[in-house]
Amino acid sequence: MVPDDVPLPLLERYAIGQCTPEDLAELEAWIDGQPERRLFIDRLQSLFAHPADREAPVNFTETEIEHAWDRLAERMAGQASKDRARAVWLRRAGVAIACVALAILLWLLLVR
Repeated sequence: MVPDDVPLPLLERYAIGQCTPEDLAELEAWIDGQPERRLFIDRLQSLFAHPADREAPVNFTETEIEHAWDRLAERMAGQASKDRARAVWLRRAGVAIACVALAILLWLLLVR
């Protein structure tokens, strides 16, 4: 999310490392005005960071990826099993409630 009141000339100087101490004070005051501005500045810094300063991307082996997919498939299958069991239970509970309601209705009709 980009804040609406971005001080572009100040951010340009900041991004290329040409801020004066006064510029930095002004930028800090602007950031302190709203919390989401800190996130915006952090993202801006990561975009303009020198490649050597950036965090190395996480690389996974093919085996690790396959293992993660297998674990996800197991979890999904387990959840599907739980969902089916819950559906069966709800269906049975609905039938039981309908039977009790029908029995009460018949009893009321026959007692009259």
